Amino acid sequence: MTSPQLNLLKTLFINIVGWIVLLPVVAIFAVYRKIVDIKLRMIHGELYGGLFNLNDTIFFWTDVTSIYLTTVLYIKSKREIDLLSNVQNVIRKQIFGNPDAYPKLTGTKCSFGGYAYWKKYGCQPDSVVQSLKLPKNGKFNEEYLKKATAEIIETKIDNNDAVLWNFYISEKPLEDFSSDGSFCYPIVARFHHSIADGTSLVALFIRLFGDSTAQNYTEELFKKLIKPPIAHHHHKMGIESLATLVKKIIRTIHFALDLVCFAFGRLIQNSQLRVHDVNGLHRTSYSGEKITVWADESDCLMMVKKIRERTKSKFTCVISTAVSASMTDYLKRNKLPVPEQTSGVMALLLHFPSIDPIKPVVLENKAAGLCYSLPCHTSNNILDFLRNVTASMNEQLKYTDAIISSLLLRYAMGFVPVKFIDNYLGFDAQTFLLTNIPGGSRIEMFDGCILEKVVPVAPNVKGIGISFGIISYDNKLQIGVTVDKAITTNQEEVQKIANDFFRNIRLLDVASKNSC
Repeated sequence: MTSPQLNLLKTLFINIVGWIVLLPVVAIFAVYRKIVDIKLRMIHGELYGGLFNLNDTIFFWTDVTSIYLTTVLYIKSKREIDLLSNVQNVIRKQIFGNPDAYPKLTGTKCSFGGYAYWKKYGCQPDSVVQSLKLPKNGKFNEEYLKKATAEIIETKIDNNDAVLWNFYISEKPLEDFSSDGSFCYPIVARFHHSIADGTSLVALFIRLFGDSTAQNYTEELFKKLIKPPIAHHHHKMGIESLATLVKKIIRTIHFALDLVCFAFGRLIQNSQLRVHDVNGLHRTSYSGEKITVWADESDCLMMVKKIRERTKSKFTCVISTAVSASMTDYLKRNKLPVPEQTSGVMALLLHFPSIDPIKPVVLENKAAGLCYSLPCHTSNNILDFLRNVTASMNEQLKYTDAIISSLLLRYAMGFVPVKFIDNYLGFDAQTFLLTNIPGGSRIEMFDGCILEKVVPVAPNVKGIGISFGIISYDNKLQIGVTVDKAITTNQEEVQKIANDFFRNIRLLDVASKNSC
């Protein structure tokens, strides 16, 4: 085994080489990007909307499918409604009635010189709000909706990739869905990741469709996330106070050294230099055809919170344990070899969207991503497995790494043309993607409608074939799983992965109760 000192020196060396290579490349392309910007401004004049922001550009890297953030919304009404007309009116009024506030949504995307830019006012309401295709034969139920959503994900919005978002609205309620006589109409909303991150899109949905109480909810939700409650400590005096101050200074120095000397090196090691996973959920190439499923449980959100409290772990650790156990269950069920660990990418948000209820929602990407590995569930004790996952994640997921990842995505990588990013970046070594979006209480909408359910559909990003999107909404935990058909063409198997996620949470709940 390599000694910790040698590993540290290796990380330091990679960190130094990484910065030596990156900074000149970024500086050269920053000049080139400015030249492209000036030329496009001269060509298009007032119709030129500008180059996409630096933190948006990386999401244009080419893959078998584009990187869409897709959300399935269930709209519940006590009576039959014309949801298509209602949504069209909202979109026309709030988006296209204020085009300068939403340039990415009202313009069209073009490409030149290796960069993406948008032309103003090129998008029309009729091109983005469409009717959801209904089955010619059979029932319009959730099973059909899952297959229809998968087809939407794997197809382009238009042939030129000029339009980056659209809504598919059902004109007919789901069959056999409500037992109380109400009607439930689904909406499939699809946004290219270059428009915004998932949390910004949640804020946009609330702004578009929520009533006045929902706007207050948005403000309270993100204020709580941005400014968590401050613990009030008693003032310490004398030697104890001095010792505390010295400890804080030492921690600050350690944090700064780690940020400057090691974080970038770890990012490179964990992503680009990682040995490729070999397991039944990972492929060297993908088809672009998708299977999308989802599930929700009304009691599992509270279970996760209780498990977190009993075991002194974190919400993401409990979620990751259930995800890893579900993937292991799939491998065991299909008699595939179970590795010691699987690696993946966790999407992180260090900054949350603008919460001013008067101003338009600022659509931007503030996401970061960290690569990490999860142990596979090979023991008989799921509580020990949670402890292993927690220890592993605490060791791997460092705040300094997240800061560097965010800075690279927001201020550096966008200078580099997409073609170069395609050649040198990706997640070919990793198996899965995990996103966890904050949610809240049930939202009331127009005409007395209620947003009954929100399903997050995370994309398969470059090199990854299975993605998990998780959201907590209306006191329910909801998961969406997207799998490339190169891994499996069996939708029932993918549905079992989603269902097993909740089964493993319930097992953790029982085990943590018994251990107390």
